[in-house]
Amino acid sequence: MSTLGSNQQVPLVALDVWFENEMLYVRLSDGRELGVPVEWFPRLKNATAKERANWRFIGRGIGIRWQPAAHPGRPSPPRSPSVQVPG
Repeated sequence: MSTLGSNQQVPLVALDVWFENEMLYVRLSDGRELGVPVEWFPRLKNATAKERANWRFIGRGIGIRWQPAAHPGRPSPPRSPSVQVPG
């Protein structure tokens, strides 16, 4: 394991996102994998697999944003769900 000088910090960012068994998982740059119930995010809980897969990193990996899907005859949600990486 390498060490850094006392003034240097390695930024903690998200590297990957996936869903499994009604859980949202995020792999972090320090190797940890965090899992939380999808139930904590009502819009993701009710989203289709295609909608859940429509995500992108924001802030160079400090957050994750889901883009609302366009559905004919259904109004767009006022804002898309997002998750911020702990740190």
